[in-house]
Amino acid sequence: METDADGDACDWRGIICSSPHGFIVSLRPSNASLKGFIAPELGQLGFLQELYLDQNLLFGTIRKQLGSLRNLSALDLGANRLASPIPPELSGLNSVSVINLHSNGLTGNIPPRLGKLPNLVQLRLDRNRLKGSIPGGNATSFSPMEDTGTKTMKQLKKATGEERTPRDDPMRIEGYTCSIKGCLMSFDMKNELSLHERHICPVDGCGKKFFTPKHLL
Repeated sequence: METDADGDACDWRGIICSSPHGFIVSLRPSNASLKGFIAPELGQLGFLQELYLDQNLLFGTIRKQLGSLRNLSALDLGANRLASPIPPELSGLNSVSVINLHSNGLTGNIPPRLGKLPNLVQLRLDRNRLKGSIPGGNATSFSPMEDTGTKTMKQLKKATGEERTPRDDPMRIEGYTCSIKGCLMSFDMKNELSLHERHICPVDGCGKKFFTPKHLL
């Protein structure tokens, strides 16, 4: 990140703050050549909604303090050099929709509650050294070099027999169509459309051809 040590953090590149209070709600220093450990103090950002630290040179552990971010909707630590077990505290992120931890050196077993978070839409754990089954599945095991660790919430619910029908789920109705110019994607769940329009589309193969600047940060 490009920063001025004496300036307001809300003016730093990759940081978005709420108005008028100035709480940090988004950290997006993706692909910024950051090197070092993840600071445990990040867990004190109680209003944080998005944390994108992907495609950097971070190493060490995933801090358990990140599990205290109760307002977090997206956590992306993919494509770093993290080498630790996934802390079970991440299972407390009840507001999170996307967890992306792919392409690290994570080890150990996957916390079984991770795939049962109530608002989770996408869970990506591939290209690690994890053991066991994908949360929510009964037979799928991990291969460190294969993209077998990506599950959408629909797949997780189907694997556990928890998938709802459109009549059962008030969030699910047919015909949520993307309003972004040049995009022809449509969804049957409102929260999937919202994620798509915020450029974290959960659908494999989506071209993400976004031309409307207001949807990009």
